[in-house]
Amino acid sequence: MPADLRGRTWSGNQAHRVFLLDGFLAGIWHLDEGKERTTLTLEPFARVTRSDRAALVAEAERTLLLMTPSGAAYDVVMAES
Repeated sequence: MPADLRGRTWSGNQAHRVFLLDGFLAGIWHLDEGKERTTLTLEPFARVTRSDRAALVAEAERTLLLMTPSGAAYDVVMAES
């Protein structure tokens, strides 16, 4: 892991959820579960291409389908890098 990213992937003793692009550490993600909607936010460490963005959103949607009740409302948000 590049030293400049180490502080962005850990807080004290807690590791953040991370995602990879082409096998390299590319960002973190977090899940906010509200009463009406679940939101998965992707926070890339650098700009991503449109095709990479589409692939990340598709994977996030597949993750949400596994983590939320059937038919539950959800959003995927891509934070600006």
